[in-house]
Amino acid sequence: MSRLVKLVLVAAMLGATSFIVTRLTMQPGPSGQLGPSVSAIASPSVSHTVAPAQDPLMYRGHSFTADTEPTASKGQSKLWYHDGEWWGILIGAGTEEYRVHRLDWETQTWVDTGVLVDERTSSHADVLAVENQLYVVSVSSGRAARHHMRILRYAYDDIERTYRLDPDFPVRVSNTGGRSATIGRDTLGRLWVAYIERGRLLVTRTDGNDHVWDEPAVPATIGTDGVADHVVLIAFAGSVGIVWSNEAEDAVYYAFQRDEDEEERWIGASVVVDGLDEADDHLDVRVIDEDTSPRLFVAVKTSLDEALDPNPAWEQVVLLVLEPDQTWSRHLFGTLHDRHTRPLLVIDEEARQLYMIATSRSGGRNAIYYKRTSVDAIYFEPGLGTLLLQSSWDDEVNNPTSTKQKVTSETGLTVLGADPSTGRYLHSVLPLGDSTPAAPATVGAEGAPRPPPSEAVAPAPAAGDLLGHDSFDPWDVGIPVPNGWYAGDEPAGSLVDDESGGKHALLRSVDANALRVCKSVPGVARQQLEVELRVRVDSLGSSDAVLAALWRADGESAAIRVNSRGRLAYVSAAGKIITEMAFDLGRWYRLRMVVDEVSSTYDWQLAADDGTLLVTVSGLSLAGAAEPIERLCLQTSSGAAGLGLAFDDIRIGRQ
Repeated sequence: MSRLVKLVLVAAMLGATSFIVTRLTMQPGPSGQLGPSVSAIASPSVSHTVAPAQDPLMYRGHSFTADTEPTASKGQSKLWYHDGEWWGILIGAGTEEYRVHRLDWETQTWVDTGVLVDERTSSHADVLAVENQLYVVSVSSGRAARHHMRILRYAYDDIERTYRLDPDFPVRVSNTGGRSATIGRDTLGRLWVAYIERGRLLVTRTDGNDHVWDEPAVPATIGTDGVADHVVLIAFAGSVGIVWSNEAEDAVYYAFQRDEDEEERWIGASVVVDGLDEADDHLDVRVIDEDTSPRLFVAVKTSLDEALDPNPAWEQVVLLVLEPDQTWSRHLFGTLHDRHTRPLLVIDEEARQLYMIATSRSGGRNAIYYKRTSVDAIYFEPGLGTLLLQSSWDDEVNNPTSTKQKVTSETGLTVLGADPSTGRYLHSVLPLGDSTPAAPATVGAEGAPRPPPSEAVAPAPAAGDLLGHDSFDPWDVGIPVPNGWYAGDEPAGSLVDDESGGKHALLRSVDANALRVCKSVPGVARQQLEVELRVRVDSLGSSDAVLAALWRADGESAAIRVNSRGRLAYVSAAGKIITEMAFDLGRWYRLRMVVDEVSSTYDWQLAADDGTLLVTVSGLSLAGAAEPIERLCLQTSSGAAGLGLAFDDIRIGRQ
């Protein structure tokens, strides 16, 4: 018995659980044909006896910050399957940050693991799961540096059954924001990202070192000199392909590059869609990567609904297939009458089935539907399709997302959606295994409707939850301090060899002014922020050298300094305190600062490089307004050029 069939039985037996199953009934659809729609949310005690292949189970999840779209954007994947579990990137309940979540199979609730992905709820992420590694690209729209694109890599701990952020991640890839970012990895182990920045289609890749990225560039191929709307990247068959839309040119384009090509060489360029109102920015791409005949599947929404006199029979969503002979075939998924939008593709390679999922609206309510077809004989039945996700309380459920991975009868298909108006997650589990679609069945009406579940409480992150660790070792000597360390908006300082065989960062003032570098710190409201680092002051001038300073939006809030006479000092709301301890120039120390955002206080410790504790100070009041810390800064002394400060092994975490 497959795990998903077992879930159907569990759902029927658990009468006192907090999850919700949506009850399907047969009612006339918009076209007059009989189709499934939701009449109520029924008790899990309702018996499900229909074939697993067409009996989705629907659940209403926890709340998130309303007026955000956490399951967007188009073409991105928020879910993956690993170690027998479904995982996802969701906004944590009661938080304003994206975290790794695990789907608890018995209760069908998303469990917050406390592992931070992005503190910006305005950001959108795309995930790529490769064995025990998880890659994430996350970027927020906007031109300011705070919207920058970052790459994260996590390692799976199969003992603790959780993910842990790898050292020297996240890697900062851009100096401004963007959108529509998707990530892939080629057969040579190189990571690729394509995204849109201010209307430009940009692509960047690594050289095999996940920390070192090329300067983002516009691909040298047709269709990239205009304003791009959306792009999806996919790696397959020893190549990397990109599909992108340009509504201004009424076109969708495709190009690919072979993995063995050393230099950028985009080939196979073609116009996938071309014609008045034929293109839209709703795209998704999947592939069956067979050795001799890979096939590319592209879901496209048209803009024909925006024509002057639209015909309800015109194509709204279509599937384009790049055949092995490099020709494109076109297959109708839904007409303007069906009002499909936000298409999503998932492939069951085991059963050679393709699932196409889309949102539609009727009767003032959104619902998510699916259709499926054999990949060897593509055909979609007319109409809306089979209901996959809808809620009596959440009329705006939208933006379905799932996994890039191939699904199987073991994994089943999990699809996540969200309603930005009510601030609720919803998901659906679709058992797989029966290759023949069955007619929708009517579920018995026994069981009273259940109210929405109570609000979930966000679990506290694990002690010592690491948000970032810069060792600087993956980068080359001589480059500016990498990975998000900036002086203003420009990189500064340099990497030098360390006596231990690694590398550390070195700052030297270029004139009589001090040189300050800073890095953004994820917000940890209502928690404790912990910063540890190795630091060394090589020379002093006429002002303090700053070993570490924590800044809020309105300025410096806490700082440990060395004054011009070489005495250790610290700063709090009470002002600057100068100690009698001499700080030796040219010597490495270890500094630890712990900020309690609830009490607005901080503690700090200074130790010798061998760990011998030298100074401990506790209960200092933070300066400034009661806002989360947002930057960590270090600064040389001033008064002359060449004044130096070195730092290494920076760890930022939360308790």
